[in-house]
Amino acid sequence: MKESQYYEKIKAVLQYFLKDKFKEIHLEITAQKKFSNILKSEITKHGNRDIIFRFLKEAAPDITGFIKDDFSSSFIVVEVKNEIIKLDNILKSRHFIARFLVSYRKQRRFTYSRS
Repeated sequence: MKESQYYEKIKAVLQYFLKDKFKEIHLEITAQKKFSNILKSEITKHGNRDIIFRFLKEAAPDITGFIKDDFSSSFIVVEVKNEIIKLDNILKSRHFIARFLVSYRKQRRFTYSRS
């Protein structure tokens, strides 16, 4: 299967696990470098839009979004791989995180494992 065939399923699983933990969750498939106005607006609120979008025109995460609770909000960046993860994949993900955390002091990590 191609990576893109997993996007909807992974997005749905993330929404399922996060919906009861946060006041608001918004996820969208961004692999084709298309971002909704909702996501663009949230990015603009929290960082230097020009820097982030200049980078995202070259390379975009497969799934991008944000979560909000009563006192804070955080971005979610997901890279999907259907092969063994290589160092380059990890570095690419870290690069996305660095761009989105330009004005953030904290990040949340979620781990999902099939048991």
